[in-house]
Amino acid sequence: MTRSPDEWLTAAQADADRRGLTQLKPLLRVLASATETLRKAPWNYDAQSSQITGHSIKGSRSQDDKLPPANKEP
Repeated sequence: MTRSPDEWLTAAQADADRRGLTQLKPLLRVLASATETLRKAPWNYDAQSSQITGHSIKGSRSQDDKLPPANKEP
């Protein structure tokens, strides 16, 4: 089961309160917001449904993947 960022934030803030770490709460809000932004990105891959949205995986490879293989000595 995957929690939404809002559900995670509620639980994380309650945990911070229980531990006396109230200074952590603004950072937790920023992390939840960043997580939600990343999940909404058009290039996101949905691991549960095996569906690719946005760019294909092949199109998202880094330049390093296009380098020729290194010569290996026997």
